[in-house]
Amino acid sequence: NMELVNPTRHFPVIKEDPDDNMFLDVAVESQAEYLVTGDTHLLKLKTFKSIKILSPENFLKEYIITRNKPELAGD
Repeated sequence: NMELVNPTRHFPVIKEDPDDNMFLDVAVESQAEYLVTGDTHLLKLKTFKSIKILSPENFLKEYIITRNKPELAGD
């Protein structure tokens, strides 16, 4: 599914790279469970307003584990 989101709130959390903050704005506005990224500034946060911030690899691991399919998780 796709949803166009125009954030009404802005969170100036990441000072080192302010352009990264737009991803937090969109994640909050869309009530996301996860923010999947390779950006190091975002990944350092780990969570933001109960949104889990994960690398693609860790997202897939968590997704598989939370869906009770350990046979696909590997080692």
